[in-house]
Amino acid sequence: MSLRGAIVLVAFSKAPGAVSASRLIAWAVVHLCVALVVPAAAGAQVTGNVSIDSDYRLRGYSLSNGQPAISAELTYDDPIGAYVNLSALTKLAGSPKFLGLIGDVGYARRLDKLVTIDVGVLRSEIRAASFRSTSFDYTEFYAGAYVGPLTGRIYYSPDYRRANQSTLYGELEGELEPLAKWRIRGHLGLLKFLGNSTVYRAGYTDYDWQLSVSRMVGRIEIHAAVQKRGSDRYDRYRSSQKAVPSVGASTSF
Repeated sequence: MSLRGAIVLVAFSKAPGAVSASRLIAWAVVHLCVALVVPAAAGAQVTGNVSIDSDYRLRGYSLSNGQPAISAELTYDDPIGAYVNLSALTKLAGSPKFLGLIGDVGYARRLDKLVTIDVGVLRSEIRAASFRSTSFDYTEFYAGAYVGPLTGRIYYSPDYRRANQSTLYGELEGELEPLAKWRIRGHLGLLKFLGNSTVYRAGYTDYDWQLSVSRMVGRIEIHAAVQKRGSDRYDRYRSSQKAVPSVGASTSF
C-alpha cells in the first residue's frame, strides 16, 4: 500500500460515523493535498481538467442558473483502488460568483477485464446562483458497476436539498467512439422521493436525460449537449419543458 493510500484509510477509520455538511469536502481537500505532496507510488495518478460551458447542468438542473460557467476537477486514484474527486464551480455571467464544491471519496475494484464495481460517498455544497434559484446541498452514498462501455449507479441521500428528505437516484451512462477523436455520450437518470417533506411527497419521481457529442482538437475537447428534466409532480403542461442545449470546451492535465 502506498503512503498516500494509508493516509486515506487512516482518515476514514478515524472520522466520525456521520457525514456532516462540510466534512466530506474537507476530507477530499486534505487527501488531494496529501496526494500532491507525498511522492507518488507506482501506478498512482493525479489528473484534472478545466471546462467552460454555456450552461452547467447536473441531472437536468442548471447549477449556474442558465448562465456560462467554468468548472475545475482534480482526481486522485490510488493503486489500492481508493479515489478522491474534487470539483469547483464558478458562474461567469454578470458578476462572477464562486458557487461551491462537490467532493467524492470512494473505492473501486476490478473484477475482470470488463467489470469494475465501486462504492463511495459524495457531498455537494453548491449555493444558489441567483436569488431566484436554490442551493444544491446534500450527501449521497452510492454503489455502482462499470461493464464495458456502460456505467450504472444507485445513490441514496438522507438529506437531498432539505433536512430529512431522503431519495434514491439511479443512473445509466454509456459512451461510444464511432470515429477517431469523436465521442458520443448518453445519460439517463431517475430520482425517487422516499419520504414526505414540506415540498415533496413520498413517491414523486423526477427523470433526466442527456446526449452529448465531443471532438478532440489538439488538447482541447469541444462538446455540445442537449438535456431535459421532467417530473410527475407537475401537470403535463409544466412537466413537458423543452430540451436545453449547451456547448463548451475542456482540457485535461
